[in-house]
Amino acid sequence: MKNMTLKNIDFSKLLPLWMREDACDMSLATSINNTIKDISKKVVVFRNIDKMEESELDQMAYEYNITWYRYDVSVEKKREIVKSARKIHRKLGTKWAIEQILTIYFDESKVLEWFEYGGEPGHFKISTVNNENVDKNAEAFLKILDTIKRFSQHLDEIEVVESSNMTIAYVIGTREIEKLTNIIMD
Repeated sequence: MKNMTLKNIDFSKLLPLWMREDACDMSLATSINNTIKDISKKVVVFRNIDKMEESELDQMAYEYNITWYRYDVSVEKKREIVKSARKIHRKLGTKWAIEQILTIYFDESKVLEWFEYGGEPGHFKISTVNNENVDKNAEAFLKILDTIKRFSQHLDEIEVVESSNMTIAYVIGTREIEKLTNIIMD
């Protein structure tokens, strides 16, 4: 086979001639073919997330057991959640995974572990900036948090830090130094 791809792979043709006569080897090659074809379908699905309808994203979240997926968010957020799901699944229970999910739902947020703020071992807190979504979605987020954090971790608080934009004007005064040096030199 000249152009073998994941879609049309045939492991039986990759076997040496003497192995093609064995029924066990041919059966193994066939099962590998089927497995690779299933994987290739999933690869194609994950490449097309930006083109998917909302109902398809919802179905994918269910099929891939994305426990932090929310059905009441925008389609853009749903796409972001599904795109990042495989990476996050690999690191569930870590500070990184929690922060990834926080940045999807709340823009500026971070996780502070117990030693970063003087808490008790095994505890953490979440710090977010000016986020009105915290009040609206706190209960839903706490449910999501329970599915992604380690069971041994305990949330102390969600801290909302107020910040505002200010315009600060700097005035720098200059003197005419040339005239001053001319007067001294004369």
